[in-house]
Amino acid sequence: RSVRDIAQVAFHMKMNEPTRINVTYDSGLQELERKLRESVKPTTQFVLLLTPHKDSTKVYRMFKQATCRDYPCITQVVKSETIRKRQSIAAVLSRIVLQINAKFCGPLWQVDLRCEETDPAFRRPTMVIGIDIFVSRECEQYMGFAASLDPACTEYYSIAYPLDAGLENESVPIKLQEATRDALLHFAQRNKDMLPEHVIVYRGSVNPQDWARLEATEIEALKHILSVARSAAQEDTNMALTFVAVTKRSNMRFFQPTASASSGKTSVKNPDVGTVVDCDLLRHPDAPSFYLMNQAINKGSAVPTQFVVLCDTAQMSANSLQQLTYRLSFLYFNCTCSVRVPAPLQYAKKIAHFVGTALKFVPHKRLLRTMFYL
Repeated sequence: RSVRDIAQVAFHMKMNEPTRINVTYDSGLQELERKLRESVKPTTQFVLLLTPHKDSTKVYRMFKQATCRDYPCITQVVKSETIRKRQSIAAVLSRIVLQINAKFCGPLWQVDLRCEETDPAFRRPTMVIGIDIFVSRECEQYMGFAASLDPACTEYYSIAYPLDAGLENESVPIKLQEATRDALLHFAQRNKDMLPEHVIVYRGSVNPQDWARLEATEIEALKHILSVARSAAQEDTNMALTFVAVTKRSNMRFFQPTASASSGKTSVKNPDVGTVVDCDLLRHPDAPSFYLMNQAINKGSAVPTQFVVLCDTAQMSANSLQQLTYRLSFLYFNCTCSVRVPAPLQYAKKIAHFVGTALKFVPHKRLLRTMFYL
């Protein structure tokens, strides 16, 4: 009842009276699976599970596997001990309500992506894609994919695939074409049969030695599927492609001089959030690149994120891409501040990690237009 009250009063979200189901811990996971089979219907929109502290990981994994494959619906898992914290219960319930809203693709906030600073980005139909690879403890690899469907980059088509063992590099272009094809179909459904004219891709987990391979495989695969989609839609103009490799692990460090107000001595500090470093001394000779400080760091030195443009048939200006990249880092709804990479890439990383740790299989197609993995 408290969750429903906070959702209605604070966030204007309407929640109907839920169906309550009790499963005792002693009855085991089989009883929970049986209750789900009996209670979850095709019309069920949401299931909230309160888990015990003991064996919560096993319960979580079984519950997520069941509701992402056999009984697909959006779910939220909350540990019982979390809601027993009476001193902070209002804040806890507010965070739960916000996460539920985000999972249903309800935007928690928005950032202006179509403005003078990012021009000409988003002046025409644009899709932003994030791609990342997750490696599990068992050394299994999963490709995460998230593609924006609306001009505000708050609605996504997201999916993750397990990659063939020993053939991961060969599997990625195939899975990437499949995911991009489906994302384009969902984009057209969302935007009155209109396809994007510009596709911006942020590819994570990339090292400099991977650039040549990406250009020969993934970029060529994307160009091919975009060309096929444009031909199938009987459109004359080509879809422009901007492909950006993203490296979070960098040995580069930047510091900003600052003068002490009391002593007058000059010292150094971390650069301000949003600082872009783009100069000839640091730029890669074969591709446009820049460093961006996306997050505020209170302790230690800030680690910049490097962005390298491997393909740009849209001929975006450096300033437009840098401004857009920074603004996109504020649109990850699991964090109220900016993150180190653009939101589509962070969502791709999140779903790859979720599938690689909890599911081990491709989620049900009913969930792919939601953010069920947050």
